[in-house]
Amino acid sequence: MEERFIEIIKKNEDLMKILDYLEEQGIPHFFICTGCLNQTIWNYLDQKPLNNHILDIDILFDDKEDLREEKEKELIEKLSNHFKSMSYEFDCHNIRIMDTWKEKIVKKEVKPFLNVEDAIKRVYATIQAIGITKKNGKILLYAPYGVEDIFNKTIRPIKNEENTKEQYEKKVNGWKKRFSNLNVIEW
Repeated sequence: MEERFIEIIKKNEDLMKILDYLEEQGIPHFFICTGCLNQTIWNYLDQKPLNNHILDIDILFDDKEDLREEKEKELIEKLSNHFKSMSYEFDCHNIRIMDTWKEKIVKKEVKPFLNVEDAIKRVYATIQAIGITKKNGKILLYAPYGVEDIFNKTIRPIKNEENTKEQYEKKVNGWKKRFSNLNVIEW
């Protein structure tokens, strides 16, 4: 199923251009992750344009050398300027400082993220726990919970000490507004 996932993602020309650009820029240990990936698959399954209802592109990276929040903003600006013709919002985060803003959202202490993979597996739902990167011209997939839920359109919560029922339900409601035939596993 992972091979099929990558085959479909490769058809999304916008994501491929962004992936190529991030690799060319030498962004340290980066992944395009979460919503834009599962939504590409859902659009494909529903026979819609692959970028239908994709609002933003989430990018996580691991830069131990530059811990400034401005670094994230600089990357967002760089991507936005380079891809002016695309109507996405770019959401870029260095996982080395991501716990500080996540604490404000969840209103409790968040353990620092060990690496990008750790951040990906701690999102709200299994359909979001996915990332692609490119190294030496090869697309690599990270899917700690597999890709079956994405293909089955099953939204399953990831319960951990940081995630809450309210946050999960907010995400679910957003997906329900944009996509059909979703199988939601309650919190």
